[in-house]
Amino acid sequence: MAPGDTYTCPYGYFCAQVWAGFVWKVFFLYDCQIYDLYNWTGTGYWRNNQTSSAPNPYLLGSSGIPIRVLAKSPSSGSADWDPVYSISPCY
Repeated sequence: MAPGDTYTCPYGYFCAQVWAGFVWKVFFLYDCQIYDLYNWTGTGYWRNNQTSSAPNPYLLGSSGIPIRVLAKSPSSGSADWDPVYSISPCY
């Protein structure tokens, strides 16, 4: 995704956006599992468009311990990806 482009996070998904050198990469996470991150650095963005009954998403640190609880759906915000090693859309 080029700088300045927008995207839609489909209903039922948690979406994460990370800068990948010259473009934004968007990840569409659906399953309730832990997703490991590799080479995610700097500030990025997230959108929570899961069902309203879904648990809060969590950002997990190197030991798998939650370091940040994100808001329930619908919500969005920014994140510093440097300390984040994995994401759980429904911890």
